[in-house]
Amino acid sequence: MGYEFSAADVAFLTSAAGREALAVAAGFELSPASRLADVAAARKLVPEYASAVLETAVLRRKSLAKLSTADDWLFTDAALQQATPTPVALHRAERLRDRDVHDVTCSIGADLTVLGRVARRCIGSDLDPIRLAMARHNCARAGVDPLLVRADALRPVSTAGVVVADPARRDASGRRKWRAADLVPSLDELVAAHRGRELAVKCAPGLDFEAVDWAREIELVSLDGQVREACLWTGSLATTRRRATVLRTGSPQWTITEEEPDDCPVRTVGEWVVDPDGAVVRAGLVRHYAARHGLGQLDPHIAYLTGDRPPPGIRAFRVVEHGHYTEKALRAVLRRHEVGRLEILVRGLDVDPNTLRPRLKLSGPTEATVVLTRIGRTPTAILCHATRTGVERPENGYS
Repeated sequence: MGYEFSAADVAFLTSAAGREALAVAAGFELSPASRLADVAAARKLVPEYASAVLETAVLRRKSLAKLSTADDWLFTDAALQQATPTPVALHRAERLRDRDVHDVTCSIGADLTVLGRVARRCIGSDLDPIRLAMARHNCARAGVDPLLVRADALRPVSTAGVVVADPARRDASGRRKWRAADLVPSLDELVAAHRGRELAVKCAPGLDFEAVDWAREIELVSLDGQVREACLWTGSLATTRRRATVLRTGSPQWTITEEEPDDCPVRTVGEWVVDPDGAVVRAGLVRHYAARHGLGQLDPHIAYLTGDRPPPGIRAFRVVEHGHYTEKALRAVLRRHEVGRLEILVRGLDVDPNTLRPRLKLSGPTEATVVLTRIGRTPTAILCHATRTGVERPENGYS
């Protein structure tokens, strides 16, 4: 549970004295080891607002890994945790370019600062007055000026345009919520409150999508290999039933939809094994991805793919050898190849990599990857070396 900011805290933090105190606190170490010293320094600097200044300095530093140009923003801990990473927000906003948009759960404004640059008109609302005050500050710092109002997401205060929503996905204990009915506000209530409006609703990628049959399109989005969100689109915003969008820093984004062919054979282990991006897997588009790149499935019910040429620009696995999996047989293979560092990938077998690794008694100068999976009814181990396709130097000791 993070620090609970007050209206007085926000007023101070946005004042000249507050900005000066935050500039000083930005130079603190802000590590667990320095906590006592940082607290003492903050209390000496601004006794009445020491906790607010220190919490803001910590959150600003955390935000650098997630949000662009947010080093002078205001946050709450929970709001920062749920805030959309900037590249994902930019992608979603592009689909809303030149539309009227109302973000009905705007929180501290992470999405608003992006939407405000591309929308024709933009409104943000939230029931929490503290987060709304922070959003006002953050939008000003980002150079956008949406209309901000205090309102319940289930009591519409606008009548036109696209409704954007990001329901809360954690309960008071911090545990994630996966059921549509458990979100705050619940998805069914949100849809009912804005009936007749087009919606773009951000939710957790682990949501049970069978429970949201009102969504015309379900888009799974990953960023740098991690699935970050699902977005549920309705009305004319939807262009396909399922979509996976893959964003990577420094590389062009790409997308795949269920409109593409899914002709994908089941075949024996080839020269390469490919583990599709998590967005592709979660969107149920593994066969479509395989068909696009001329790959086959090792098993029709498991997401590992194989072929003689991997797609460009991914981390793929060149096969060294493969066979029936038992711990004894795998230990012998690893000993023969002098594998001392091992990445263990598992799908389709009840194997815990952290429990298995010490039992393998690894020893040697070589690094490798083993893919443990089921092909038909046969548990199979595939020894590989990982490489970034398009890069000549492999990631481990094989050549």
